[in-house]
Amino acid sequence: VQAITGSGWKNRTTSLSLVASPNPASLGNPILLTATVDGSSTTAPGGRVLFMIDGLVVGNPLGESVTPISGSDSRATLTVTGLAHGRHKVTATYLGNATYRGSTGAVVETVN
Repeated sequence: VQAITGSGWKNRTTSLSLVASPNPASLGNPILLTATVDGSSTTAPGGRVLFMIDGLVVGNPLGESVTPISGSDSRATLTVTGLAHGRHKVTATYLGNATYRGSTGAVVETVN
């Protein structure tokens, strides 16, 4: 199978950095997840970021919308509560759009 697309379609890369704050967190306290998507051109990436904790989708199952924060960066945030005591693998995946490829970042959140 060969896909033929228009010039420039998804030819730009992204990188995603994920921060969980606070980390470590106290049991019962909210945790703010912040995914920053850095685009490889002067246009900020648009679209959505899908957040997962321990392999399960949290927040909007279609992904949280990104908001431009600079010429080439966008950000999506999500506040989560109710995480159990222990360590949790948190991932955020930028789903890409017609211009940018997707990317993923991960962090381990500890709840004391």
